[in-house]
Amino acid sequence: MALRLAGEEFSVVQGLDGLGNLRTVDVNDGSPGLKVNQGGSGRVFDFQDGGISVLYMDDGGALSLDRDLSFIGTHSILTDTGDLVLNPAGNVGIGGSALSGFKTYVTDPTTGIRDVLFLHASDAGGSNNGPRLGFASGGNTSPSAGVRASRIASNVSDLALETRPSGGSLTTRLHLTSDGNVGINTSGQFGSGVGVLGVANAATVPSSNPSGGHVLYAEAGALKGRGSSGTITTIAAAEPHCPSCGKDYVLEWDNERYGHLLVCVPCLVDRVGSLEAGRKI
Repeated sequence: MALRLAGEEFSVVQGLDGLGNLRTVDVNDGSPGLKVNQGGSGRVFDFQDGGISVLYMDDGGALSLDRDLSFIGTHSILTDTGDLVLNPAGNVGIGGSALSGFKTYVTDPTTGIRDVLFLHASDAGGSNNGPRLGFASGGNTSPSAGVRASRIASNVSDLALETRPSGGSLTTRLHLTSDGNVGINTSGQFGSGVGVLGVANAATVPSSNPSGGHVLYAEAGALKGRGSSGTITTIAAAEPHCPSCGKDYVLEWDNERYGHLLVCVPCLVDRVGSLEAGRKI
């Protein structure tokens, strides 16, 4: 039985079974175990299953696979330069290794520093499970900033922008809920509202003046602003509602002589106006 490979002359081929089918290629030297040289325009090779091509290489070097690719053991798939790696856990490394715990892991091609961009399949912990797109630098495996989708229910998620302060942990700075609330440094202070803006109390209130602008912040529950001239304006006070008129301009304090006092500024102004008009109150 003879077999002709890559346009070479006929020669006797070892490893044939009784029906003349090639079963084994067994060599023990420094040459390739099997060499296929397609000098024409046809496919370099074509492996078929039941007459259907499942793995083949077209003329020009394009490799095609028409089946699932399975890993054996702990081996990874990688390019000859190592710029693209797919490991058995399904993690992808671009520009470098694929690390466990990161579904996609990108390395800076210029500096070779890892952790430029990576994707967590899920974020551990309760209802916050969901994918996170993380950003880092300096070869760290923990993100310094990120965009996270917090799964609330099936096919329902919030969206959060996160940063990491110096020496701290990844913290949500801007939170967009699934029903349209927007939170600044908060993910739940919306007063049971829908489509509202929630602002958490400032960790440090502004102590210097902005240049040509205005700084908005919350302090002790009140919404305030500091202008470029240093004027601090209370935009929305945090005092309770007046039981008489329902407005928010109510002041409460404890007095040693009279005890707990409550004064509503609008009601007080109305009463002063009544006195000036000579009306009995």
